[in-house]
Amino acid sequence: MEQYEPLSPPVRAAVRRSMTDGRGALARRSLLRATAAGAVGVA
Repeated sequence: MEQYEPLSPPVRAAVRRSMTDGRGALARRSLLRATAAGAVGVA
C-alpha cells in the first residue's frame, strides 16, 4: 500500500494515527488529497 513517494516522518505518523483512528477513512481521504495537492504544487 506504500507505493507512493515516501512521506516525511510527521505526515507518516499522522497517516498511521489516522489509520488506527475511528474516523480513519475520512482522515485518510483528506490527507491523501492534501498530499496529492502538495505533490502537484511542488512539481
